[in-house]
Amino acid sequence: FALGLPGGLRIFPSAFQALVNLIDHGMDVQSAVEAPRIWTEGGVLEMEGFADSVCAELRARGHQIQPMPRIAGGMSAIGFGADGVMTGAACWRADGTPVGVSGGLAKAGVKFSI
Repeated sequence: FALGLPGGLRIFPSAFQALVNLIDHGMDVQSAVEAPRIWTEGGVLEMEGFADSVCAELRARGHQIQPMPRIAGGMSAIGFGADGVMTGAACWRADGTPVGVSGGLAKAGVKFSI
């Protein structure tokens, strides 16, 4: 996978959450970049897109929850399949569009390796 997003301090945890979704939860690329996100710096846990029941359970465990409409920027990603097929994704948080462009091989025998 290759992925990235704008977001200052929130880039690393947002990208990490997407990688966990891809690797550990087996999500497809589009679902992983659009999945709900969390952020904490200090005592407040900011949560974006989680069910009320999840927030309530965390509050019951003593966490201070702050629902947020968006955490970090719009992530874009490419998934590289074992067969060489690439899948692009862009999430709803920004104005992005995955596009594949090809003009053919630069010279005979050259191929993209993964």
